[in-house]
Amino acid sequence: MMAGFVAAIVFLYHYKKDSADGRLLIWQCTWELIKESPLTGHGNGGFEANYMHQQADFFRLHPESPYSRLADDVKSPFNEYLGLCVSYGLIGAFFLCAMIWTIYLAWRRHPHGSSSTAILCLLSIAVFSLFSYPFRYPHTWFFCAVSISLLLHNAYPVVWHKSRRAILSACVLTATLISLRDISRIRSEIRWCDTANRSLCGLTDKMLPTYRELYEELNKNPLFLYNYAAELNVAGHHAESYRIGQECESLMADYYTQLLQADNSKRLKRYEEAKRYLRQAALMCPNRFTPPYELFKIHQEESDTASMAQTAECILRKPIKIDSPEVRRILSEIKKFKTDIRH
Repeated sequence: MMAGFVAAIVFLYHYKKDSADGRLLIWQCTWELIKESPLTGHGNGGFEANYMHQQADFFRLHPESPYSRLADDVKSPFNEYLGLCVSYGLIGAFFLCAMIWTIYLAWRRHPHGSSSTAILCLLSIAVFSLFSYPFRYPHTWFFCAVSISLLLHNAYPVVWHKSRRAILSACVLTATLISLRDISRIRSEIRWCDTANRSLCGLTDKMLPTYRELYEELNKNPLFLYNYAAELNVAGHHAESYRIGQECESLMADYYTQLLQADNSKRLKRYEEAKRYLRQAALMCPNRFTPPYELFKIHQEESDTASMAQTAECILRKPIKIDSPEVRRILSEIKKFKTDIRH
């Protein structure tokens, strides 16, 4: 059985080698994040706030790594256990182990009937959690809650019977509080969706007052902050966009936030800061053409021909991961520049 399991893993690795290698890179960088704060973790949302900087550090130390062609803008560690350790450290891992041990003891007391179905459900979620992010979906939490309730009910029927009213009351109260919180959030997000759609239709300036109102309610949502900062950038409010972008970066330091902040810095004539953001974006995703191209354009504004030529060489040596009209346009412009400076 063990040999079959190992053979299956080897087969799946070679069947989806790029995907598997991409996960290995993510897990390696995630492990480095865990080592930075092993006991308490980085807090809730710690992965989104720190991971891409860790990936950039990896490629800064390993510029020739074969992983560079696979690197992408990562939003999840593709392993719930690693994600838990990043956010809550060994303390969080200890509580998870205690819960698993409690569930195991409950199953041992009553391993038959609905308990076997419940434990199989939990095992399937546990295995899925090794390679993906099932707890991002509400139905996973529902299945876990039902399965654990069944196991505890079957294992400790007397205790369950005596405390069922207290348990039911606690569940109803918790569900009510969560619903009240989520109703307000959902209303704000529906309004945000409508505002964003109107802005995409060319009404950005008219929508900015609504964005400012929504900011009071959604200022802890990194996706909203990025969208708000991007709309301010489009409207030409670069200083305000930069400020909102900094708030976004503290919660979600991703590739696109670096590009947005680079553009804001460039528009504000803070070229060195713009270069710093672009170099960080280039390290986060070494296979992307946009960061070095934008660096090239800044050197062009500074009339720094030597740096333009150096950056152009880097762009031309870069392997193409996904051919696209944008990549072809960039390469065409860079080749034209190289031809012009030869003459």
